[in-house]
Amino acid sequence: MVDTTTVYQGAMQSAGLQLLAQREILDGLAVEIHKKFALSFACLVFVLFGPPIALRFPRGGVGVTIGVSIVVFGLYYVCLMGGEALADKGRLPAYVAMWIANVIFALAGIALLWRVESTTDTSRGGGLRDWWADRKVRRQLERESRTSRPAVTP
Repeated sequence: MVDTTTVYQGAMQSAGLQLLAQREILDGLAVEIHKKFALSFACLVFVLFGPPIALRFPRGGVGVTIGVSIVVFGLYYVCLMGGEALADKGRLPAYVAMWIANVIFALAGIALLWRVESTTDTSRGGGLRDWWADRKVRRQLERESRTSRPAVTP
């Protein structure tokens, strides 16, 4: 006589293994989808690195600039492939694994741009910080002028 409990346990284990295999396939597909979008967005992230690298090594020539750019790209690629491996194994969600490199490098690029902006002078006036400070002052003056106007009565 066949024990039905054993049969049901075997069927449940088999179904669980099938679900696990299908989840791995879906995780792999999600990783590929997020990787395509993350790599497309990486172009914008690398644009943030261009000016600071070029301005950091003005006398180093093209060779130094290209060398630093290759190192930055290499680090980005290692981060991206590490994230992909973690997502394929199910250790990280696909969106986190594929986008974390972009977030890190975008923040670093913005910080480098901010630093370059604060250390260089231009002959055309101030940079972003001056514009932002002027904008705040202009808005405050607009608010004050609105509140100090006398009411118009017909």
